[in-house]
Amino acid sequence: MTLVNPDLTVNPIWWRFFLFLFQSITQVSPIQPVTVGASPFTYTQGQSRGVLVVAGGTVSDIQLTRGSVTIPVTIGSIPVSANDTVKVTYSVAPTINFVPTTFGG
Repeated sequence: MTLVNPDLTVNPIWWRFFLFLFQSITQVSPIQPVTVGASPFTYTQGQSRGVLVVAGGTVSDIQLTRGSVTIPVTIGSIPVSANDTVKVTYSVAPTINFVPTTFGG
């Protein structure tokens, strides 16, 4: 199946594909506040991808677990995928928000 027809128009199937692709890229999902529980607080990501933003508070440790691998995190913006967990240890609760990605999720 060719992208461009002999009359130099885009094949309708490809046209619909590109339309869907660009519409999905430009849709903006709202930032989702996370209710922070007692320390150490564990956040489990659902099925979408995004960035977990941890700000403020007095945070002593952040760990990201994907599958069976756990790594320490030293920044407040943590890329997360489906089923990842982020454990935040604190003495004063931080503000945590989930920012969904609009592409590749």
